[in-house]
Amino acid sequence: YGGQWDIAEAAKKLTADLAMLKQKGLTNEMYKAREEKRKEGRKAGLKGKDLLAHIVDGAPAEEVELFATHDETIKAFEKTVASLLTDEQMEALPGKSQKKMKMMMKEKRSKGGKGSKGGKGKRKKKAAEEADSSDQ
Repeated sequence: YGGQWDIAEAAKKLTADLAMLKQKGLTNEMYKAREEKRKEGRKAGLKGKDLLAHIVDGAPAEEVELFATHDETIKAFEKTVASLLTDEQMEALPGKSQKKMKMMMKEKRSKGGKGSKGGKGKRKKKAAEEADSSDQ
């Protein structure tokens, strides 16, 4: 199995994508400012969407878009790496990394097909709404 080469290819793509973002204007100062806002938000007890809103607050739309692309690029790379790791390699990872990689694997498997979110639940909800409107 040529997993080593697949990871090398993914790393090359990541490097090229990040270089492109730097050409579009993403700077080290922007990274530092974003990290400061993140630390600030965490100290204030913010998490998830609230933390993201705090980080984005006051940033120019162009910068927000660059970081959104940056985050998508990193996430795609992590998904690729997670899918290439063997069970032994996964077990050898530190706890936090292992948890993140396993989460990426679940995410990759759950996209589309039977059993994905938004399946029969929508039909049941719609049928319930129609039943409620017909009762009135």
